[in-house]
Amino acid sequence: MQKKVVYFLVIMLLTMSISCIAERNYQIKRIASIGYWPTAFFQAGDVNGDNIPEIIYHLDNFLNLKVNSLINEPVEILDQIDSGSSTSVEIADLNGNGINEIIVGQDSFPAYFGTPYLYVIEFNGKEYKKIWRSSEIGDIIKMWPLNENGKLKFIVYVYRDEKPKNIENIMYILEYTDDFKMKGPIILSGPIVYVGKINDENENGIVVLTKEVSSIDLIRYEATDYRGSRLFNYIIPKVFKLEGDNLVESSEKVPLLETQIWGWLTLDLNNDGKLEYIIGTFDNLKPCFKIFEGDKLVYKSDVLTTKHQKWRLDLAVGDIEGDGKREVVMTFGYKLSYTDDGYQLSEDFKDIFDTYPAIFQIELADVDNDGKDEILFLAGSQDEYEFLMDYQSYLYMLDIE
Repeated sequence: MQKKVVYFLVIMLLTMSISCIAERNYQIKRIASIGYWPTAFFQAGDVNGDNIPEIIYHLDNFLNLKVNSLINEPVEILDQIDSGSSTSVEIADLNGNGINEIIVGQDSFPAYFGTPYLYVIEFNGKEYKKIWRSSEIGDIIKMWPLNENGKLKFIVYVYRDEKPKNIENIMYILEYTDDFKMKGPIILSGPIVYVGKINDENENGIVVLTKEVSSIDLIRYEATDYRGSRLFNYIIPKVFKLEGDNLVESSEKVPLLETQIWGWLTLDLNNDGKLEYIIGTFDNLKPCFKIFEGDKLVYKSDVLTTKHQKWRLDLAVGDIEGDGKREVVMTFGYKLSYTDDGYQLSEDFKDIFDTYPAIFQIELADVDNDGKDEILFLAGSQDEYEFLMDYQSYLYMLDIE
């Protein structure tokens, strides 16, 4: 009897050791409280010239920004934004001086915050200062960098809802010559979902969803337009090329969708030298994603699940293992990668993400300069809500050790 007990304990200890070896060690750090969704946002990138990404987000009053560094002391950007509600930020060196600018977009939600503008803020070696502000252009939903023949521009997607059910989808072009200039407006037939490479010849394009359909009840999930909460009721994508300051429709083939989308990435995940479209969409009103090569479907995921009622669907790409290979991470806690066995969808972070009642945004960046990307995510503080502003949001970092 005693021998049996000893054998049992030895087997248990071996099993526990194997489990500990097999498990990954994660470190989760709460970085900041950054206000209420949907006006909360963040972005990561090098904005002070040290080649290490900082995390940029607004403070609780929506007007002032904070540059949070895991390497250096955090810096608050005060009194540089004087109106509107800051809801999006991008990072790029538009004026070519070697320092990335912070490009801040605004909308008018909540309405009493004032008039929305586009701001450019830059670090001058001592402090962050506003160097340019646009005229009023409408509520800014998202911005994309576009490199045309070595000239960097920003495509700015804006909507105006001046009359009930009469949303105008508008595009502006932000560029720098002798000063920052905003060209436009260009009226679109629907929302922009992607700007960047559209074929294996590295040609750029702008993907616009065009045919509006009747609104679909998405039940538990919110299909959003990346930084806002408007549903994409458009399902037919068309590709346009930028010729000068004009959009010209292209014959380039992109996937024909059957329902709304919640995310769009274009990259060469399988390293075959060709671009794939990774598109978050729905199957019988339940979220999934599909991978296309051109307009050919090559992979369809199972339904993506979560314990919680209200999540904003999002996906981001980066190198979280530090091995030079890229992975796609999604807000439900799934990881998409490519191996010798093909596309692999795993639940690497699902148990971790399921502990948060709501996750709205996800980005990947090497903010601690250890050679691999950390997972940055914006999480809400409660599961059910009566109004969007009930969601106090917190910024977290998930680091794989």
